Amino acid sequence: MKTIVARSLAVFLVAAMMLSFSSCFKKTVWINDSNWKFESMEANGTKLAAEDFSEDQIPVFICDKNNNVFLYYNGIIRYGRLAGNVNYSYLLDFTDSEKYIDAFSSGDKLTVYYDGSKDNKMIFRATEETSYIPVVDETEGSYLIDVKAIDNGVVEFTNMDDETWYFGEYYRLEVKRGDIWYYVPYTEPYVVHDLGHELAPGQSMNFTYDMHFFGALELGDYRLSVGDLGNRNNIYYAYFKVNADGTYSYD
Repeated sequence: MKTIVARSLAVFLVAAMMLSFSSCFKKTVWINDSNWKFESMEANGTKLAAEDFSEDQIPVFICDKNNNVFLYYNGIIRYGRLAGNVNYSYLLDFTDSEKYIDAFSSGDKLTVYYDGSKDNKMIFRATEETSYIPVVDETEGSYLIDVKAIDNGVVEFTNMDDETWYFGEYYRLEVKRGDIWYYVPYTEPYVVHDLGHELAPGQSMNFTYDMHFFGALELGDYRLSVGDLGNRNNIYYAYFKVNADGTYSYD
């Protein structure tokens, strides 16, 4: 009897030790399979929190399932690719082909080092909230083009100018939060034809933009940013709403 009790107690103690030991370590969240929310940053000895930034200037980090990286800071979006493993990764910054940004993930915490210094870092936490980057560097077109959404991804263009209008197939989806427009992140690899089109004065045409890249859309006000030739100029907007029941409304 004593032997059985002793063995049972030993098993219990081992199980308790294993549980205690494992609880000391949080499960590391894959940085390309989670949403991240800015918590704080340190720059040149100064520490700033989210409340120290205006709503449209809060740093944003996004790494999608296809390893595309978006880092928004100081009004600039840096585009890159993720390479390496989940615990210690390098984020290639395509705005500077020679530069890598280090990122370290531990538990639900992500530390991003920037400007080539370990003293400059941003802290993000895993969250259930979707991250959005504020719209930047878009120049609205100067032609008299009437643009309106008429169906899911379908935009009608009418050239009311006296000159032929040239446009491309590049597009982005944007969502309004408060008074600020944000880019909707892609959930699938984004590809378009690098082609130009023309619309003569007085003519109209419909163009369909593939919406599956963005996944299921939440309730809110949206717009398709369309018309540019790949340089974020010549932008026009087609507005629509996503209703509570998942249907779309068009102005």
